[in-house]
Amino acid sequence: MTLVRLSPRRSPRGGPLAPRCLMLLPCLLGACPDDTGDTSSEVSATEASSTSEASMTPSTETPGSSSNDPVTTGPMMTGSTTAADDTTTSLASSTSSDDSTSDWTTTSSTGSTSSTGSTTDASGLCGDKTEDPGEECDLGDPMNGQGSYGGCNDDCTLQPHCGDGKHQPFHEECDPSDPLFAEAAVCTDACTWKGVIVFLTSQSINGDLGGVDGANTVCRSLAKEAGLQKWEQYNAWLSVGASTAASRVPLVERPYYRLDGLKIAENSQELLNSKLLQPANISEHKEDLGISKVWTNSLPDGTTTSTMHDCQSFSSPSAGDKAYVGLANKTDGQWTHADVTSYCSKKTRLYCFSPAF
Repeated sequence: MTLVRLSPRRSPRGGPLAPRCLMLLPCLLGACPDDTGDTSSEVSATEASSTSEASMTPSTETPGSSSNDPVTTGPMMTGSTTAADDTTTSLASSTSSDDSTSDWTTTSSTGSTSSTGSTTDASGLCGDKTEDPGEECDLGDPMNGQGSYGGCNDDCTLQPHCGDGKHQPFHEECDPSDPLFAEAAVCTDACTWKGVIVFLTSQSINGDLGGVDGANTVCRSLAKEAGLQKWEQYNAWLSVGASTAASRVPLVERPYYRLDGLKIAENSQELLNSKLLQPANISEHKEDLGISKVWTNSLPDGTTTSTMHDCQSFSSPSAGDKAYVGLANKTDGQWTHADVTSYCSKKTRLYCFSPAF
């Protein structure tokens, strides 16, 4: 066998060849030692492991300290896509050299993302024709602020309208939400009347009423005092000769109500047939007057009861004269004709009917 002398090789740094390389020389000559019990292979494996780990460790040398060294900028990620540090990674938009043009920054922290930025949202603006939270109305510009009843103000609050708690006499027949409105109980949610109002006078008067006209004046005076609408058109349910009660009160296909809101009759047919739902014993001040005698001289159909017993056409206060009366607590025919008379010197009440609303 001819032995060949090998000259020591120099490493790139100018030093001798690494010992690990020399240990491979016997293998080149065909005399590799057996792995069993050979500690040199374990040493080689340990060195290989150390070398592999070293390749994953960032270089601590200062880049550019040696002209022969490559510049190391970080760990080598050979065969791995997992970040070495999963704490916080900041990703910023760099599409422009001027960072101020980007409003958004995405931050990733342990797998979660959050976004911050600035937007312009046109919703929620008064005048956009959308009734947003906090707005009572929004008709849009330029309809807002037109100043019309039932319209919308510039600040998206409602202008005077039905149900706002105040009666608007030029626009509403009545207002059910107005606490000062006497007929609120007989006003619909649309601010219109439900029908006819009937009240029993809080005052009692003797038979000297001044005839039918005087009786109407009593009703109108009390209606005005109570603040009732169209008070000047109220009439008394009273008959004198040819001037009958049925001829002077509205007979309509609409309900009749007391001022407390309870219905007396569904329509005029029910009224004249004495099919009352409630007694007509509530005053213009909404007081329950209970059992009371009422000057009527009228039959249930609204015609005249007598031409002899009518307190001389309701112009006499004499105890020698009489007139027929009704009973206010009744719902049958006795409400207007109890078939009894009262002396004209006695003080008795009247039924008052509003115009048809």
